[in-house]
Amino acid sequence: MNGALDRHALLWQDAIAAASKVYTATAQADSRYEDLQDRMRASALRLATSLAQAGALSRRSERLSVLNSAAGTLAELETQTHIAIELEILDPKLSLASHVARLRTALAAMIRSLQEQRSRDMPPTWQVRPHALGSTARMIDRKTL
Repeated sequence: MNGALDRHALLWQDAIAAASKVYTATAQADSRYEDLQDRMRASALRLATSLAQAGALSRRSERLSVLNSAAGTLAELETQTHIAIELEILDPKLSLASHVARLRTALAAMIRSLQEQRSRDMPPTWQVRPHALGSTARMIDRKTL
């Protein structure tokens, strides 16, 4: 496996571990907060699933799109985790908030890396291609004459 695939597999495994923590932590929680618990579970599951999907895609642009969506899901989970801690549904000692923060950092680095690869592979949008310049220059010369 190359380094990028290794990092992706580790991130995916970490997301699965976070989902397990979420399910375990919310199993005995107060039923008054059932909606929040359900949303946390759904976010954690969606995050791990999105990372698995991104790993199966071959086109960088598609992977980036799915990873950006996963980043949004991770932001939801992070917010829900902080709310659950504030409401004392989750024990801060479970370190779920720090686990989610580590995931955010790793996912952001992966997205940044893919964006940098894409920008190295593509010519800058401001770059003028020689064949385009020639035809534009001829068009300008004809109009001014």
